[in-house]
Amino acid sequence: SIRNEELLFYCVTSLRHVILHKWQSTATEYRNVVRDYMMALGLQVALPRTVQLACFTTAVAFWKRQWNKRDDSATSIPVSPEEGTIVDQMKQQLPTMVSLQTREDLFYYIESLLKLSDV
Repeated sequence: SIRNEELLFYCVTSLRHVILHKWQSTATEYRNVVRDYMMALGLQVALPRTVQLACFTTAVAFWKRQWNKRDDSATSIPVSPEEGTIVDQMKQQLPTMVSLQTREDLFYYIESLLKLSDV
């Protein structure tokens, strides 16, 4: 229904807003798993197009912020117990989720998707 689509859209965009707002105080591992989860979630054909695009823009926003902030490794923040629980749940829901650590990983992953879709 349109209400569910709207709710999912606002959940994704709210998650993006909160993590971007608290970027410096959020563990890098947590941000990376959420980013990869949003990318994988956006690829789910069963989702409405607006939700898919919200997931993709969230993943892209995290990639862009990470590329612009090169000093993440200098201030490593441990994953909190709450974040750890969320990370575990995300990994369980998408066990085949691709871990994208570098730009090259991202580009290789996108290229492989394009080859699969025969674009």
